[in-house]
Amino acid sequence: MILADIAIILNRLEATTVTECAIEEGATSVRIKFDRISGPHSRLHTAETTFNNTASVNPETCVVRAPSTGVLRLTHPLSSGRHESPSEVRQGQHLGYLDVDSVLTAIVSPTDGATLTLLSTEGELIGFGQPIAEVHKMHRQSSPSKGEAAPDSSSASSTFCKA
Repeated sequence: MILADIAIILNRLEATTVTECAIEEGATSVRIKFDRISGPHSRLHTAETTFNNTASVNPETCVVRAPSTGVLRLTHPLSSGRHESPSEVRQGQHLGYLDVDSVLTAIVSPTDGATLTLLSTEGELIGFGQPIAEVHKMHRQSSPSKGEAAPDSSSASSTFCKA
């Protein structure tokens, strides 16, 4: 497979609704993923949202998107008990799993937050990049102690949420 072949394949796939393609030819393999949110001719984009921390308590929403396709499982098959939507989540905490032929892919929280809102339901077939949940992030700034200057809002830190 040469670059000209790959270019032809890419041109054909861009005109379709295909979201993922894997091609193997001899010892060469190519895997292509498209993020098809706004239509078949949409360009790839990063699922990145910037939040500015300028208030003392500033709730923001971070959308958690599916890392792959699969059937949504809100609890691990080996865990006991029902799923209860947590009121508080930590960065890296498992929010659910995508099941593809009995192989589970964890869906993790990209940030600490409060009040997780699920946008999908147990057993639903999920597509790549589909919104699964919202984590409502809480930014907290500490008050300056006596004699210290207040933080400059123009140099406020940013947090990035990646799906």
